[in-house]
Amino acid sequence: MPDRSVRFSRGLKAFTRLMRELRWIAKGAVSTDHPLMAHIIPIRRCNLSCAYCNEYDDVSKPVPTDVMIKRINRLADLGTGVITLSGGEPLLHPELDEIIAAMRRRGVLAGMITNGYLLTPDRVRKLNDAGLDELQISIDNVMPDDVSKKSLKVLDKKLQVLAEHAAGKLESGIAENKSPLEPADLHLADTEFRHHALGSDRQTLLLEIGDERKCKQEGKNSPANPMSQGV
Repeated sequence: MPDRSVRFSRGLKAFTRLMRELRWIAKGAVSTDHPLMAHIIPIRRCNLSCAYCNEYDDVSKPVPTDVMIKRINRLADLGTGVITLSGGEPLLHPELDEIIAAMRRRGVLAGMITNGYLLTPDRVRKLNDAGLDELQISIDNVMPDDVSKKSLKVLDKKLQVLAEHAAGKLESGIAENKSPLEPADLHLADTEFRHHALGSDRQTLLLEIGDERKCKQEGKNSPANPMSQGV
């Protein structure tokens, strides 16, 4: 359970982020002459080698920080509202915090997608200080297998780190690419994430089965649907 100062910081950040989101929504309603969201890749190298993924290598150098900032500035000049860092594994970029701070200086919402392996309390605090708004961890299964090591079992402690130290919105993506998860496993995954994410302002469970993608938002308590039981 996050301490009182983290909960206060998280609540304050959630409020200020909501105000910024509403500003971008209003801007989008007034004009469609600008992009709403962009993904940029600061590094293609990754610390994992998931069998299904072709979006990484193990040799590429990080994109120079000045090049990344130029791209961020160009996207901001175009009126982009949200910029998300992905990869590869963005946490491998040696000047990631500077890149995130550059996004925040231009007033955009700063997001990042990570496999979570490199998260530590100190790393999370630095992401907070840099101004990261949203963090998404991709989780491929409940137990590691030959296809992916991004499992709930392996990343469970990382979710605890986020629950205790992250100031931003917590989201988790759970994907299964080979066969549907058993209902008991899926309920376990959802329960574990909700347990560790107490205090966050929203949780999202993402289930991917083959080419079919389903996203289920948190809802009212329902005995018939254990996945909709609120925190």
